[in-house]
Amino acid sequence: MTGAASGLCEVRRRFGAAHGLDVERRWPVEPGRAADCLALAKFHYRPGHPGVITAVHRIVDHESPHVRRRRTIAVLVMALPHPGCVMRDEATGGRYRGLDLTSAMIMLNREFRTISRVIVHPQFRGLGLAVRLVRHALAESETIYVEALAAMGRVHPLFERAGMVRYERPVRPECARLIDALETLGIEPCLLADAQGVARRCAAMNEPSRRWIERELRHWYRKACMQRSHRQLRLRPDFDDLVRAAGNRLMSRPVYYLWRRGEPAPESAP
Repeated sequence: MTGAASGLCEVRRRFGAAHGLDVERRWPVEPGRAADCLALAKFHYRPGHPGVITAVHRIVDHESPHVRRRRTIAVLVMALPHPGCVMRDEATGGRYRGLDLTSAMIMLNREFRTISRVIVHPQFRGLGLAVRLVRHALAESETIYVEALAAMGRVHPLFERAGMVRYERPVRPECARLIDALETLGIEPCLLADAQGVARRCAAMNEPSRRWIERELRHWYRKACMQRSHRQLRLRPDFDDLVRAAGNRLMSRPVYYLWRRGEPAPESAP
């Protein structure tokens, strides 16, 4: 058993002992409602609506065995798939490629569901509740495929632990060009988190290098950020804004996950 797995087991053992209950049996997964997602929405990193909800799975906790009061401590939201997803096409071998939008959406809504949200209350994290929710949702799904897109997938691979297959999203050409330009000048993409630090490093360069990297940043910005809104075409962000925009985009590439009906469940512990 690895150190991380051993530590997780110890957390569960101590938590269960403190309450005199079996942690695995205390919190069964049950059907939920959209209100359960709203109750925990403030603990999720993504703002906005989770999409067209088709099912909600939740875990609730009795605050006291003598009080008939329950609160939602973890929730998973299933939704209809979004039509535009490049990684879905790659992961399914072009299953929906070449179809008109109406036909593609009919097939997608019949064959796909998307895990739109998985939220666990901070007081109950580290107990495997998120993995249990995902496994339960996969087992209950009536579609051929279930997908998820996670910005935190590289840090917290809960979808892989639940039995989904990970697919890396390819780097877009304009992003690859900017990464090459930055690395040519010795600037790793992770350094973009410190816009002022990057600005100081660029200020120490010779004039041709400074102008070149700013041109590359503006080229990336036009390709990656300005295509969606004609109003933005009139904007000319300063250097710090360009660096911040590039950092947000390059360091938050989501990971795509797909589950196909019939695939064996993983043997690893949650």
